[in-house]
Amino acid sequence: MMNLLKYLFTLLSQAQKPVYFEQAPEKDSITLAPPKFPYIVFKLPDSLNVENDRQDYSLIIDIWDNRTDTTALENLTSQVDKLLYRLRVTDMNQFLMFERENRLMIPDEDTSIKRRQLQYTVKQYER
Repeated sequence: MMNLLKYLFTLLSQAQKPVYFEQAPEKDSITLAPPKFPYIVFKLPDSLNVENDRQDYSLIIDIWDNRTDTTALENLTSQVDKLLYRLRVTDMNQFLMFERENRLMIPDEDTSIKRRQLQYTVKQYER
């Protein structure tokens, strides 16, 4: 799983926004300021051992912003989706296949925060 986590962090960082695994921190460890919007949070909540050398992971990507106008949020969501949609990757450690399952608009309890969610299945064949 470490190879997949490293790959996802590197790939999602191409969007030029802060990327966090599982959840964004309440405060930056250096500046002690809250995370700057917009930002990306990804998680791999479950996996299924399908074959001897294959794991299927659920990948959930949440994209957060606090602007009233959601144009930038929608553009960032599309940018992230273009990075992953039907992506096939082979490297020294693995072969990955990404399949989008869903693109969602998720309301937040705090109405000043906007959230979009992308859901994928990632098939990982390890070498």
